[in-house]
Amino acid sequence: MKKAGKWLLATALTAVLAFSMISCAASDGLNTFLRIASRGIETVASLDDVDAIDMADQALDDLDAQLDLQVAFLNVSVDLTPAEKVAMIRALRLEMRLTHEAIVAQRETLRAAHTALKVDVAAFREAGGILSEADKARVAELTQELRTIGASLRDSIGLAYQQMRSLRGKYQLQNLDLVLQTHQEVQAVLTLRLANLERLNAIFAELSGMIADGE
Repeated sequence: MKKAGKWLLATALTAVLAFSMISCAASDGLNTFLRIASRGIETVASLDDVDAIDMADQALDDLDAQLDLQVAFLNVSVDLTPAEKVAMIRALRLEMRLTHEAIVAQRETLRAAHTALKVDVAAFREAGGILSEADKARVAELTQELRTIGASLRDSIGLAYQQMRSLRGKYQLQNLDLVLQTHQEVQAVLTLRLANLERLNAIFAELSGMIADGE
């Protein structure tokens, strides 16, 4: 009976300890953070890219040729000449290419940071690490920010590729205002995406540092 009693006591203590660890893991918010972060990574992977065909300079070269031939322009605004608009579109094209390259780099960094963070959290759990109440509150804030960024990224899907694709066959002088406006809108989408990805990387870095301090 004594042996049985000791065994039951040990079993009960083990169960209590296991339950305590599970409760602690559930209350520190790290599991929720990782779940939302994983959704964000999936969203990042699904973002539409601008097709190389739509980023080629041939269409703009054709517009320049039309200007050189002095083809009639049907919708001239009072503030910019057709040549100035084409120059602005070229400048926007360059910005779009550079922004896209930065987005690709941020994507790769983000994937690596996400993988490393999951390893860090697992090690933190294994070592019995505990977050302070202030850190738990910060994890909750960062998790909400992840949700907001994820929603912003999802809302942008289709606004880059589809808008640029819609310009195919429309690079004529009479459509110059439309072409310029579309380039401005797409560049705004890409700029926001880049800012969101940079912020995600910063959030991952902050949480990684927090875990390191809590071990």
